[in-house]
Amino acid sequence: LNQAGRRNCLLRTCIFLARELALNDNFSRLSKFEAASALNYYFTELQRVDSALRLGNDLGVRQAADSLGVKHNQIMYEEGCPWRNAFAATHSSASPSPTTLTTVTATTGGATDRATDCATLTRPGVAQHGLHQLTLAVYEALDNVLQRYSTDMTDFSDSTAFLVNPRPALHRDGFSKVTQDDAKRSAINQDLDLKFLQENWDGDAFMGYEYVGMVFRERIQRLASEKPVTQGLFALFVVMLVLGYYRIVFLGSIAHALRESRKAIGFVRQMPIHCLEEEEMSDLSSLFNFPPQ
Repeated sequence: LNQAGRRNCLLRTCIFLARELALNDNFSRLSKFEAASALNYYFTELQRVDSALRLGNDLGVRQAADSLGVKHNQIMYEEGCPWRNAFAATHSSASPSPTTLTTVTATTGGATDRATDCATLTRPGVAQHGLHQLTLAVYEALDNVLQRYSTDMTDFSDSTAFLVNPRPALHRDGFSKVTQDDAKRSAINQDLDLKFLQENWDGDAFMGYEYVGMVFRERIQRLASEKPVTQGLFALFVVMLVLGYYRIVFLGSIAHALRESRKAIGFVRQMPIHCLEEEEMSDLSSLFNFPPQ
């Protein structure tokens, strides 16, 4: 569950850094080299977390989500985008983003089924082939942006300088005036990879990862609700084990001891005890619990 949350966080981090790399205006306190290094670093982490969740055996994930059940695999690999319905149901108070939840209205009865109609603005149809295919499309867009806006740099992929000692804001006393750079805005709007990434800031990729997190939480809650039943069955097993031990071992040992005692008494009765003195006869009788003859 922790890694599922990290995946969504890393997705938004990568989208933010991709935009900052393209803008290159230093408002994020990162130089272009640092932004490229950071994007490369967190993009690699995003791929690793996604792989660990699906396939397991990494980052502390011992059981692959692909082997947990049908629901996860339906979300990841089958046709449709069921996260749209799920996200709308759990976030009904929030207004859907017009750029991320655009759907085709020409459906049966004039209504739109958000679980099967997965139209998007920038890459039509990419969301309808499951969350994994959408994730691969996000990877492709991130890689395209990273390569396109870092052509003038070398060796940025090995740098982690952005992780320590971030530079202060450009103007510590604030800004007297901030204007929009129309040229950069126009360039970003024409970059289909960046537009696709920004659509997924709160769009299909984000909602899909949130939906997978909901599936994980439901599974944990179900296991937690089954735990008392499991504990009760274990307690019953322990009680039956104790009773079985008492019946088979303890009572069996007592019965065996009584049988041996009767054998000893029978043996003693066959002895010529009439040759004993009265005091010795009394001691022997008390020991084997039969009256003196």
